[in-house]
Amino acid sequence: MADWAKQKRLPAALLPSISVLVLVALTAVTYRQIRYWDDNLAMWSRALQVTQNNWVAEDMVAGLLASQGPHRAGRGPLPAALAILPSEPTSSLMLAIYEHQHGNPQEAIRLYKVAVAGMDDPLEQAKLYQNMAVAYRDLGDQVQFAKYIRMSARSASRPPGTSPRTPSSPWPAAIVPWPKPVAQSLHSRENA
Repeated sequence: MADWAKQKRLPAALLPSISVLVLVALTAVTYRQIRYWDDNLAMWSRALQVTQNNWVAEDMVAGLLASQGPHRAGRGPLPAALAILPSEPTSSLMLAIYEHQHGNPQEAIRLYKVAVAGMDDPLEQAKLYQNMAVAYRDLGDQVQFAKYIRMSARSASRPPGTSPRTPSSPWPAAIVPWPKPVAQSLHSRENA
């Protein structure tokens, strides 16, 4: 700094004032950057602002909003994440659950099918088949309801942990409680 001041032929008495101004400016910039790193939601939201076609950031913002409750999440950035990477199971699952909870069982079923295709863990698949069964029940399709109940029970009886690539999600996979007779039937099959 002293060399720069000498080069510009500034009085030596001005050097401390310039140094203080530079420090104040750097402090302001640092404070602004720290706000972006304050929490995960702020950081990933900032990533969405400064990048394009970033499905990871879209998915993370959606998951973080979902973890704060459905009233915060809405559909959020999930459609954008799926537009970038349509076969991504976690985004598909989260949007399927949103659609299911908001009275769109046909769209939920389509998205559950995308999610289940990307998951290898049989217990996670069983939860998704359960959700599909409930969505078919909501549509009044008892044949598909029964089919997916059987698929859920079959999948749940396979050994767990068959794949390390099963995505984790902040949303619960099962969204609608089983009707009591179905739950009792599945429980008795698991214990048999």
